[in-house]
Amino acid sequence: MFSIGRSRFDDSGKEFWKWWPSARDRVAKAIVTGTFDNRLANEVTKNVRRVHPEMAWELQPGQHASHAFCLSPEGDPERRQFALRWLGNAPKPHATWEFHASKPPAKSLMALMVGGSAFDLQEMAAITSRNDIRHLLDVRLWHP
Repeated sequence: MFSIGRSRFDDSGKEFWKWWPSARDRVAKAIVTGTFDNRLANEVTKNVRRVHPEMAWELQPGQHASHAFCLSPEGDPERRQFALRWLGNAPKPHATWEFHASKPPAKSLMALMVGGSAFDLQEMAAITSRNDIRHLLDVRLWHP
C-alpha cells in the first residue's frame, strides 16, 4: 500500500480484483440493459480509487470480448505503472470482459504517414509527460 497525503491506495490493484467478481455480472447487465446508473458508477469509482486516487476508468465495447474495462492513467507516466500492475493482476480475458491499462485507440483511426511509411495507429503506443516550467508537452510514440 502507498499513500498520497491521507489517501491510501493499492499499487497492484489486488483490492480491486477482490471486489471485481461481485460486480462484473452486475456491470455487464447494466451496460446491456441501459441501466448503468450513478450508484453503480460510484461503486466502480470507489474501487478504481483503491488502485490510485487519480486514476480514470472507462467501459466500452471490447475488441475481443463483449465489454472492455479500461483503467487510464490519463497520460501521467507515474500513474501508468499502477495501471500496468493492475492489468498484470487482472483475470484472463473471456467472452464477456477484457481489460486494458489505457484507453484503446478508436477503430476509426487509420495510419500515420512519416517519411513515406504508414504506421497503423492501432498498433501505436504513446506516453506523455508535461514540463510546466517550460510549458511543453513531451509525446513519445512507439510502434512495433
